[in-house]
Amino acid sequence: MADLTSLTAIVRTLILQKHRWKNASDKCKELRVCGHVEIVAVSTFFIAKVYGDYYPDTRWYLFSAATLATAGMSYVRLVGGMHFPSDILIGAAIGAGAGILVPHFHKHRLIKNHDLGIIPYSNGDTYGLALTYKLKK
Repeated sequence: MADLTSLTAIVRTLILQKHRWKNASDKCKELRVCGHVEIVAVSTFFIAKVYGDYYPDTRWYLFSAATLATAGMSYVRLVGGMHFPSDILIGAAIGAGAGILVPHFHKHRLIKNHDLGIIPYSNGDTYGLALTYKLKK
């Protein structure tokens, strides 16, 4: 989930888009990545990817269920007026991408050197990715 927080913060920083949304205070709100859709997508696609790797015959059912769960949450957030469609699509893309790619990269390492690693970084105010290297004696 830490990588999800970092990715969301990076998207919020890079995409400075304002939406006009008339609410009770009549203020202009910034782009808000839909966290509810993000969490549903990352958890269901993670389960589908990991379980599907162990039982390849069930992939079709698992990814269908993950897509339906994400679409259901997206529909509820859109109909409830909580987010714009762009916010929901970005949240679903980040969540599904993280849910599928994190277990994939844990299984198939891009960097064969086990002393080198990339980890999510957060100190409360800033988020990002940190590159670590373990020095040998």
